[in-house]
Amino acid sequence: MGEKTRYVGKIDTDEPLLLQGPVEGEIRSSSEVEVGETGVVKATISARSIVISGRVIGDCTATDKLEIRASGKLSGSIHAARIVVAEGAEFKGTSQMAASHRS
Repeated sequence: MGEKTRYVGKIDTDEPLLLQGPVEGEIRSSSEVEVGETGVVKATISARSIVISGRVIGDCTATDKLEIRASGKLSGSIHAARIVVAEGAEFKGTSQMAASHRS
């Protein structure tokens, strides 16, 4: 979704998703969700993997990995099998690691 596209509601997809603009609501993906540097997301995110380079306000659940890159900011809880927080990234909230459900 582009930088100038604003979306409010629920997104449910099996495809990788790149968010470059403002999104509010709920996001579910059986693949990857990436919040680009210009993305501002106020939502609950559930996905296989989540990559944050922009700003996220909300709880995130990743069955595989959640990564906050140096430019990323997350306010909310994290539930993930693996968590990566780059130097310079901002995280305010709680985190819980659980074993991956991959077979």
